Amino acid sequence: PKIDAIKHQLIEGWHIFITSIQSNILSSTGIFVLGLFASEKIVGYYSAIEKLVKAFVYLFTPFTQAIYPLTSKNLSDNKHAGIIFLVKIAFFTCFLALFIMIILIMFPKEIISLVFGNDFNDYSIIMQFLSVWLLFGVINNFIGIQFLIGGGNSHVYLKSFNIASLITLLIYFGMTWKYSYIGVVLGMVIGEITLTLCMVCFIKRYKLWQ
Repeated sequence: PKIDAIKHQLIEGWHIFITSIQSNILSSTGIFVLGLFASEKIVGYYSAIEKLVKAFVYLFTPFTQAIYPLTSKNLSDNKHAGIIFLVKIAFFTCFLALFIMIILIMFPKEIISLVFGNDFNDYSIIMQFLSVWLLFGVINNFIGIQFLIGGGNSHVYLKSFNIASLITLLIYFGMTWKYSYIGVVLGMVIGEITLTLCMVCFIKRYKLWQ
């Protein structure tokens, strides 16, 4: 490829690149902060349950990655038709995520005992909190990745992500020292909800839905 083509791709993908770096850093920051204020035992319990919930999140990853080229193409060819297509897929996918969230909230101890044993039952509230994070994570994929990035508005997604990341970090450092792992899970959940609200507000402000 020519130098100009490389520069063009770097510029075009810059917002996505920065967002990916921030996401990777943020995903490990919670455990790092918890390790500063809690015992190794609590960090171990939290880390194990978080990985279990993330395993449910990863069930959606192959599907969302597979449909991204299609949603991006549809939004490019005909924005109105592309939005209708995306909403239909998002409805059924988010309904499945909602179903999983309800299961995790209703039967956390049973699921945790099945995977890790009864010693982890005292920390089942972690799974209940993170199940909400799971649902909004799926919702944010459709709003942020599929719609904003797929529609050529990655700068809006980055702006929203920056705000959500800042709030997440403030909660991490502001609450974990006192509330232990509760501060971390609250940071993740509130941060994900903040991301949703920010993206919706920016979409309305810039009239990207039209």
